[in-house]
This record gives sequence, C-alpha cells and structure tokens, in this order.
Amino acid sequence: MENGYRGISLRHWLPFWFIASGKQNESTAIRFVEGIRRFIRHAPAEDLVLRDSPLGQSLVRRLGSSNRDMRIVAMDALLAFSRDEASDGAEDIAEIKCSNRAETMRIVLRLSNEIKEPSIIEETMELVAGSIGCACGLREEALGNAASFLLGYYCKDNVFLRAVAMEQLISIAQTHGVSLTHLLRNVTKSIACTLAVALGLPSPQAFIQCMKILETSPRQFLDTHIDTIVPYLVVNGHDSALRSVAEILDVKLPVLCVNQAAVVFVKIFLMDDQLMHQGLLHFVELISAGSGLNSDQVEVNIPSLLRSCS
Repeated sequence: MENGYRGISLRHWLPFWFIASGKQNESTAIRFVEGIRRFIRHAPAEDLVLRDSPLGQSLVRRLGSSNRDMRIVAMDALLAFSRDEASDGAEDIAEIKCSNRAETMRIVLRLSNEIKEPSIIEETMELVAGSIGCACGLREEALGNAASFLLGYYCKDNVFLRAVAMEQLISIAQTHGVSLTHLLRNVTKSIACTLAVALGLPSPQAFIQCMKILETSPRQFLDTHIDTIVPYLVVNGHDSALRSVAEILDVKLPVLCVNQAAVVFVKIFLMDDQLMHQGLLHFVELISAGSGLNSDQVEVNIPSLLRSCS
C-alpha cells in the first residue's frame, strides 16, 4: 500500500458515526464499522493514538453491543489501532501501536471489572485479549497482561469461557512459534498473581493444570514468586488463596505474612490513604492470626516490625 493512502484522517468519519448506532438498520451499521477498519489500518500517525481517538472510544462502546456480529466487527476495527501493517513504515507508528496494545488491554480489564454478573461480552473480551497477544512482541508488557487476563478466565468455572481462554492462549503461542509452556514461562511474572488467586477457588484443578503446563511444582512456583504473590493477595483481600499458599509452602499463615512484611508494607503504603489504612489493619489481623483464618497465634510487635522493614 502506498504511503499516500495513509493521509486519510479518521476525523472525517466522525460526523457519520451515527450510522454505527444501528437504530435504522443493524446490518448497515455492521458494514459501516467493518469499512471503518480499513481506514484505521492506513490512517496517519496523529489519528492512531487510541487514548486520544474519539473514533476509538466509540468502537470501545460498541464492544458492549447485544449483537455478536457488531461486537466482532467493532473488535476488529479497534484492533486495527494495534496491529502492525506492512504500510506502517515510520518508527513513530510502530511505537504508537505498541502503546495502543497496552491501552487496549487496560480497556479490556476495565470493561471486565465493570461486569457484575455473567455477560455475553465476556467472550468478546477474551477474543480481544487473544488478538492483542498475537499482535504483541514476546517482550511486550501487553503480552503478559493478555496472558494473565486469559488465565484468569481459564481458572474460573464457566466451561465455555475456559475453553475460549485456552484456545486464545494456544493461538498466541502458535502465532509466536513457541510452545504454550514457553509462552507462559516467558510471562510468569505477569501471571503469577492471577494463578495464586486461583488457589482460593473451590477447586484447585485449573491451578494444578497450569503448573503442569509450566512444568513446575506448585511449591517451586510459589517460592519463586512469593515476593510478588503475598503482597498482592494481602492488599486485594484474597485470604483463602493466601491460606492455600501457606499450606503448600508448609508454613503458618502469620509466619508467612511476617516473613514477607517488607514487600507487603511497600505495597500497602503505595495505596490511597483510605485503602492504605484498611490494608494495614487487615495485614495486622493476618499476622496476629485475628482474621479467623488460622488458629495459630504469633506474637509480633507491629512498630518493631515496621522499623525492621525500613
């Protein structure tokens, strides 16, 4: 494609976006959004910054459509902001698209966190994450975020969404020409906390299966990432998972918390004031075994513990 085609501004299409509402004809709306994707692929660099694009934000809203066909074409159009094209040429466009991949994963996480009950758009979010993972380089942060997001669904109890998640993970691995084991080992820092949270679910089968894929043992995995896992579980209130971690490592829960106090305090003190206060109180309960999760008692002087971590 000639670079001259890249001069078409996406802003020229904003006055016509009402067509995508589907209020008059849903099939016309779908074809319109599908057509927009072609122009996004070759838009000038100044129009490709997803965070600043009115058209991009409009596509994000269409991801919530009740019509699956609309969600899919909106997804493809949105992904055009992130997928590399042979006509990109300029280095600044490659950098913009790399940033867009990270931004797209932030959007996916935000939309998923807003879902309060099972929703038809969850499959679409998984497909977006899988596509971003395929578009990423192996060293991109967005790849780790995509893998973590998909593993979160793989560890849940919805059979269909679990299957979609694994299908997307396999697709990412195949796209990059690596095994699934290699892919997940490449992003272990990004997926460690997600897998640890799965230990708090009624069944540990998904976690065990992930350990098999990683070709490691639960204890070895937790030992390797303990400095990341414990602070995350503490500040996010995953007490059941935290107890499971302690059991696998064969250590009392309060002792585990005291041993990781330094990194936990760092995580807590980086929180907003109100959340920091709540997090600190909860951590004190855990290390004094006052949370009801463990009957073992550990005597600890909190001020002394804080001083020892400074």
